[in-house]
Amino acid sequence: MPAAFLYLRALAPYALAALLASGCGGITPAPLEAGCTGTDGESHSSEKPSALSANAFGAASACATDEPAEWAVFRPVAAAHPTGSGEWVADAGDALTLYALGEPTWRSQDGGRSWCRLDWAGATLRLLFAKQPTRTLYRLIEGSGPDRGDRLVRSVDGGQTWTQTGTTPPGAEALTVIDGAERPVFLASSSAGSRITRSEDEGASWHSFDPRPEPHIISPDLGEILVAPGTIYIGARNVSAGNLLPTFLVSTDLGKSFVVRPSQRRSPEPRPRSYVVDCAGHLYEADGDQIYRSRDRALTWESFARLEPNVTLFALVPALGGSCVKSVHALGEAGADPTLWCFNHEGSVTSHPMPSLGSLALVAEEGLLLSDFGLRQRSDDGGRSWWVSGVSLELGDLVVSPARPDLLFVSSIWGIFRSDDGGRHWRKGAPRAAKRSFDRLYPHPRDPGILYASSFLADHDDPPPQARTPRGSEPGGHADVAPTPPASR
Repeated sequence: MPAAFLYLRALAPYALAALLASGCGGITPAPLEAGCTGTDGESHSSEKPSALSANAFGAASACATDEPAEWAVFRPVAAAHPTGSGEWVADAGDALTLYALGEPTWRSQDGGRSWCRLDWAGATLRLLFAKQPTRTLYRLIEGSGPDRGDRLVRSVDGGQTWTQTGTTPPGAEALTVIDGAERPVFLASSSAGSRITRSEDEGASWHSFDPRPEPHIISPDLGEILVAPGTIYIGARNVSAGNLLPTFLVSTDLGKSFVVRPSQRRSPEPRPRSYVVDCAGHLYEADGDQIYRSRDRALTWESFARLEPNVTLFALVPALGGSCVKSVHALGEAGADPTLWCFNHEGSVTSHPMPSLGSLALVAEEGLLLSDFGLRQRSDDGGRSWWVSGVSLELGDLVVSPARPDLLFVSSIWGIFRSDDGGRHWRKGAPRAAKRSFDRLYPHPRDPGILYASSFLADHDDPPPQARTPRGSEPGGHADVAPTPPASR
């Protein structure tokens, strides 16, 4: 096998980080894509996409760094879409605008088809949207120590400039913003506690209190606070009857006080509790194969819809980033098949097969975003068809085709990904490969159309553990034979 391939192979666990990270020992990160505006208010253009920038493949010069010499042969690739595993959020005012959080943070204004890297300092942990009294972005940036909260910064010009307004309380896991008449109200909470911390001055000061109005209310679900127009919902349990009945804590005064309201759920554990709200403020809760709706802030409930009896897993799908969605969606398994259900306001049901049972969120009336172990897929037609909008390459094992240096493969717990342009664009391999786990990839040294892979944890009904793609097919599939990787000449 060529020496260059062996050299990169030895560095594979580290080479991916070097290629896709924001810099090389202090190098300036790859420029922003054309049309993206950074903190200086100017438009930036991206450099021409580069292939793997290693001297072993005839690439350009080394970067100035104090890192070991083997790092100097790499430089960042100007990727065209996010490849990290940070959270994705949708703009509450524009369902086609998505943000991929992390460092760097990326933005797409066409639903995830194209992306630009934002020139925002620091890693973005959370991104929140306030619409009243003025449209404002709030961003959480990691704090400097475990006893200090994360920094809360504000932008009123679409992210071009940022001003720090405060910090979050130490230990806060969830942060919720609620539109107020004069300024937004923030609620910070932790799933491990029973107290909420509230701020009316954008994080400059916080007031901690127990939202439970009665002592027999326990286990408030503070990790997930639902906000509807004029109403805040927190799931909890009532132990007054001795049987841990589900209940709701409801606030209509921006989180200053809460009252106890009944839940319609009666089915036993361990099925997780699932509830969502729509744009009109209606609350929906699942109980077995039945869905209930409340139109009066959980005072009374009505039967809304019923699923078929062979549903084994079921959860209502939340809206992403405060997106306004009128329909109700649910994700689960009908028999053994991943299925998506959609309910209109009359309760009629339509269903579609799903690619997988990943994390699903609504970004528009028929816009869905599915995250499944780093693979991000989007549907704009209510789940009838799907297209890939992003992949995560973190913790991946990178190899380069000796036959074509701009052909890259990454094997990870999420499957096989490939790039045909030196790491700028990535896509997932053939569907059959997605059902196996691969720990080593071996591109053919002379034919870029052949990829060998060794697999592990294979099912008994799977083909033998060595696999390759037939000539001319999509690298990433596998045949039913176990060939021996070719020797180099």
